[in-house]
Amino acid sequence: MSTNSTVAVVHTNGTVSQIYVHWDGHIDTAGKTLVENYTTLDKVEVLLALGNLSCLEARPAPDANEPHNFIDSAKGVCVAYYRDRGERKQQAEVFVSIDEFISQGRSEEYNYLFSSGQWFVRDQDNFRGTVKAALAEMGKLM
Repeated sequence: MSTNSTVAVVHTNGTVSQIYVHWDGHIDTAGKTLVENYTTLDKVEVLLALGNLSCLEARPAPDANEPHNFIDSAKGVCVAYYRDRGERKQQAEVFVSIDEFISQGRSEEYNYLFSSGQWFVRDQDNFRGTVKAALAEMGKLM
């Protein structure tokens, strides 16, 4: 069974982009991947440019000449519905403001938001604060 999540970013112009991630959205997996690998706005924007993901991994794209597809993905590379399976309408949803995002954004079992250089998490209806604090609380901080 999958554990669905969302990943969102507040851009410098105040808009918010959000994608869906199908597999392994737990804080100690997806959350840890985000805080260890997607640490700058530029890196997060590259991730969200992939659109909706089947699987979040440490690398957004394979190295040149590294075989990668939806069924047989390269180790540690995100699996994207559009890039790797050719599914249409998988791009990030964009909201004009944080208020619009809060009222209309997608909500899954875990929801991650990158803002002001930090990752925040909400699980179900509970805001957990930063991902780093949630990982520390779980004894799983890197």
